[in-house]
Amino acid sequence: MDPISALLASYLNAATEAFDHIDLALRTEAMAHQGLTVTFAHQQWHIREASVCEGERGNVVRLARCTEAAKDLFGKLCQELQAHPHNHPDYRHLRQMYCAAAASYRPTQARVEWAEPVDAEAQARQECRLAQAALLTENTPETRHRRKAACAGIARH
Repeated sequence: MDPISALLASYLNAATEAFDHIDLALRTEAMAHQGLTVTFAHQQWHIREASVCEGERGNVVRLARCTEAAKDLFGKLCQELQAHPHNHPDYRHLRQMYCAAAASYRPTQARVEWAEPVDAEAQARQECRLAQAALLTENTPETRHRRKAACAGIARH
């Protein structure tokens, strides 16, 4: 390699390392945690919240589980980095990035529960309310009859 090419290669290598420490490029990470693969992107030492578990957006239950795991992962990484300081040039940035995410990231919440059974009286009241609302938007003999039939049962209670 000629001296000019060697100098240019050395300069490009040093510049690339310097830019890596600034974290200008958008980087995607994938980490295993709690039996899930948590993915997220970061740039300039800031985790992009919209990128967390982006691949799970089609299923809200899996998304919620993944984002809960991500929140826990960020907290554990923050604690680990605070407990064991390193001399790595990016240590301070990594600690700040994960600790900021641990403090500010809000996971998606999705709880699926069985609905309470509805008793007959509550069902009748609901049908009466729906019929009354329909009558407000369409005052026809049919909707008046439907409201009268739906509300007749609850008037006796």
